[in-house]
Amino acid sequence: FRNIKYLIVFCHVMRSTRHCHYLANLCVLAFYSLDKYSPCSIFYTYQTYDKGDSGKLANLWTMSDTVKPHLFYRRGKYVNEIFDKYLDFSYDNNTLNFTLVSYDLYGHLKNFRAMRLTDLNLCERYSASQELRIRFAQSYHRRCRISLRRMLQDFSEPEFINLYVDYYDQKIRLLRSIPVLIRKALFSHNDDPDPEKWQLVRRFLMVDALSGMNDNFKPRLYDEGTPQEKYHFVRYIKRVELEFRLHTDHEKNPNRVAVPLLKLEYGLVNISKELANSFFEELVDFEFRVTFNKHYSFESILEIILPIFMLLAFTMTLFQTFCHKLRQNKLYYDMEIFFNFVVYLCSNVATALLAATIIVALHVVSSTNCSLNLHLPLQLVKLLRKFVTIASIDIFFIDWERPKIFDAGIGNQRTHLLDTPSIASSATARPTCDSVSAWRNYFIANEWQELATKRKISMFAHTILLIEEYLGKDDKVLKIAVGIIVYTIVYVAQRIYNALIYERFVENAIQQFIDVASIANISVFILCMESYGFYIHGRSPHGFSDTDMCSMILQFKREEDNLCGNRGLLPGSEQQTYSILVPKNLRAFYDKLIAPLRNSSNFGPHQHLNQTHLIGSTKLSNSGTILTYYNVNRFFAAFVDHALKDLDYIIQERSILENIMNCEFQSYIVMNYLLKNNLAKKTLIDKRFLI
Repeated sequence: FRNIKYLIVFCHVMRSTRHCHYLANLCVLAFYSLDKYSPCSIFYTYQTYDKGDSGKLANLWTMSDTVKPHLFYRRGKYVNEIFDKYLDFSYDNNTLNFTLVSYDLYGHLKNFRAMRLTDLNLCERYSASQELRIRFAQSYHRRCRISLRRMLQDFSEPEFINLYVDYYDQKIRLLRSIPVLIRKALFSHNDDPDPEKWQLVRRFLMVDALSGMNDNFKPRLYDEGTPQEKYHFVRYIKRVELEFRLHTDHEKNPNRVAVPLLKLEYGLVNISKELANSFFEELVDFEFRVTFNKHYSFESILEIILPIFMLLAFTMTLFQTFCHKLRQNKLYYDMEIFFNFVVYLCSNVATALLAATIIVALHVVSSTNCSLNLHLPLQLVKLLRKFVTIASIDIFFIDWERPKIFDAGIGNQRTHLLDTPSIASSATARPTCDSVSAWRNYFIANEWQELATKRKISMFAHTILLIEEYLGKDDKVLKIAVGIIVYTIVYVAQRIYNALIYERFVENAIQQFIDVASIANISVFILCMESYGFYIHGRSPHGFSDTDMCSMILQFKREEDNLCGNRGLLPGSEQQTYSILVPKNLRAFYDKLIAPLRNSSNFGPHQHLNQTHLIGSTKLSNSGTILTYYNVNRFFAAFVDHALKDLDYIIQERSILENIMNCEFQSYIVMNYLLKNNLAKKTLIDKRFLI
């Protein structure tokens, strides 16, 4: 910069426009260096300070208008003011229009024309492509490798470029300069994500071979010289990104786009002895990108996600209604199906609103502050329906224990015969006097009630860890967002802890219940719908369980040493939990068997004491209850043992789609099993039983 003083005099004293552009081009060649004797100093001093009220600053502000051309933008809040201004674009075939103004090194105007895509995209310059324009809302990305030889041939003389965007204000065509952000430049804060710390400029060049030229190189006649002799380095632009930001309300303002931002990143090729011979054959990477972004506001996000979630909720409702009709084994859609459709719809709509609220709340907290009111009473409909479903579930405990039969031997000694026939094949239709103990049924029923009150997570831990939410600022949106985040973290942490540690080393409630059912020789048959339910196979592999402690220990020892059969329903299987889809005739026969019990229960448990004419029927009612239980027990036992000719079943695995959607597509009985190792955490006990 030997002539910098000369240029400063001609620019700022003589008001020579050409010399001012010459000085500005030297600043660009210096890569916007702010050293003491840099040509950028005078531009940076007068073009980047804040406007003040004092007379001195006012004079400086007036002087800054005379320091042209403008190279620097002011920093701080003025950067956001630039990007907050939306311009009214006019499109030609959906194309954004730009104007390019370029100068040579000495400040002469070289081009004043419409910008072409090849001016910025070197990939298009050196390859055949049909993409020559920047189209509105169409992102574009291109990456290629370019020869240094061709770049130096095309940009042998440096060309300094200013870009302007064409827009309209009150139907008047105007030009506005496009700010340039140079990444990894001397301004280290240009890599900061905060725009207020950026130092934006207006002028740039594509290839700089002039700064790296060897001043001592003297060209010889008919000899261009080697690259090592001519250049020390070559600076080239390796990444160009033109970023647009659409108006938040694009439907009402379809042509409103913020001032675009041009992001540049330069690369440097140093000329060494090793690279000298292959310098012109060197290939460098180049990347060009056009992006259109939209800052989504509270309302715009809600307009996008709410219709999508509502459509998903309605679709899921139709699917759940179809599955409910299948599980209820109904041929036509009746009022009961319609009522469940309304319940499913309320539940899914509430879930959709909750999901939309979560997304909006997190967005609001992360971006801006606003108020948010929640109205989610539809979840109460789902909760009430769940209570009704739990109250209407049919649960039956199948007792596999066989009555003890004794044979009177010599000396009238009674010999216990263990090899007795199955209760399903018993010829008698009434309970015998030597019936088995009923305490095992009471015990399993009590264990089931305790299991139904367990939760998969600890609400005590949730209460302790979420209590801090109510100690902060009284802001509904903040409470929702923080509550969602904390609840999710605590829930996921508890589920991971239960799956990896607690259920493996401390206690697994469902697995313990299955083990107790197997020890008690009792299976659980659950019908939560007309034709859908669950089955827990608790049949003991030893054939009996009503025995003394010594025999029970021997049974455990035999099972440990694999001297008896497995606990699973299938031979050689340990699988004990299934979901069932029963046929209509099985449900009809079951309802027929328990009809006397339901008729007697209509009077209530104490109606016989209030009505004297029913006191004599108490004994008859009790005997009918016992007989009903005995018949249902034999019926389900025969069904599981494949002893009913007209009521049989098959066992198969669910398909992947059935597992995901939690449904069945078969119209016949299916006892689906999903597990191979009888892991209780994956049993098919419905979630509604774990309140």
